[in-house]
Amino acid sequence: MKIYELLAIHRKFFASMTRQGVSPEDIMYIDMFKEYQTMKTENVNKSDIYRFFVSEA
Repeated sequence: MKIYELLAIHRKFFASMTRQGVSPEDIMYIDMFKEYQTMKTENVNKSDIYRFFVSEA
């Protein structure tokens, strides 16, 4: 499948994402957000969560 075909098939989805301000590059934050949610569920202190993500960068 060529990129044009992919875009044509999912045109409405991508248009909706664009209207909502979602960029394709935002996918890189999915794993980080999951990790954040896990740490928050485990009642990790917010400053410790911050330090964790800063050290990962």
